[in-house]
Amino acid sequence: MKTYCSMISAANVRSFKQLLKASLIIQVSLLFLLGCGSSNKYVNISGATMGTTYHVTAELLKGASQVQIQAAIDRRLREINQSMSTYIDTSKISEFNRLPVGQSLPIDDDFVDVFQVSRKIYDMSNGAFNPSVGALVDLWGFGPEYRMQDTAKIPSDADIAKARAEMGFADITLDGKVLTKKTPVHLDFSAVAKGYAVDEIAEVLNQFGITNFMVEIGGEVSTRGNSPRGDYWRIAIEAPDKVREKYPTTLNLHEASIATSGDYRNYYEVDGKRYTHIIDPVSGRPVTHGLTSVTVIADDVAQADAWATALLVLGEDAGFQLAKDVGLAIYMIYHTDGGLDAKYTEAMKDYLLIKE
Repeated sequence: MKTYCSMISAANVRSFKQLLKASLIIQVSLLFLLGCGSSNKYVNISGATMGTTYHVTAELLKGASQVQIQAAIDRRLREINQSMSTYIDTSKISEFNRLPVGQSLPIDDDFVDVFQVSRKIYDMSNGAFNPSVGALVDLWGFGPEYRMQDTAKIPSDADIAKARAEMGFADITLDGKVLTKKTPVHLDFSAVAKGYAVDEIAEVLNQFGITNFMVEIGGEVSTRGNSPRGDYWRIAIEAPDKVREKYPTTLNLHEASIATSGDYRNYYEVDGKRYTHIIDPVSGRPVTHGLTSVTVIADDVAQADAWATALLVLGEDAGFQLAKDVGLAIYMIYHTDGGLDAKYTEAMKDYLLIKE
């Protein structure tokens, strides 16, 4: 996805693969321009978090301090990372992953919230979204210790079976703010944490009385109120020319929570074969179907984030059917014999900017 202050095309990009590589994370930082020719009341705030960057464009109210706002945002992001980053050895999720079977762990409010969102989407997707794939994520080289491409070795069937034995989201119980591990399960909230963090930054802005803003972390977006132009926020879904010519690809958003999951965002190649970070909990292997990206609009960004992963795991047909069944607004881009194509649910039509 790309955010727009005015409609800007991806010029000189000849293929979707090049386009996706060029915009591994949506190009919000390039397009959050102060005022966009309208008002100087909007400010841009950005920083590093969760292995990527965050960007905020917000209307700065009279008397508000941009420095104070950024300090509050950074403080909140540190709290979330300390709760659920597998890259921090002292985080709650790292502590849980080391916990012996049968033991319990007191957890914080952030962990509770993300666990509950995860359980909801896990149930609704029949396990396609499964944050207990942590051992598989590590095994395939997408965990805290990244696999080096020149030494990458594909896991054996035995290794995959062993890692799958550490799955079992249903085997974790939550009682109040206490989590109990019934089996040797290994959690990974990377498919929902960025979305949750976007929601929490939006809440920080709300606490400052800010009602017009856009927040983005690694491609997950929350919008409220109006853009610097004075109208709705516009977000363009990354798509090849063929798709843009055939379908609308610009979203017109007022109060919306949006996330995109793509098989192009994190992958490596071994012997000419590509292995993506999207792991199928059933097979224990990276997905291999033709669905390349899913954009989801939901009640909050955490849910949109989790749903995008679930649908990408399921693939084009099963994912699209489930989205229709539960009334989700989604936009899919997928491979066909003739190249890349797209489709979207009826619910998504309300958000698409369709030219008359």
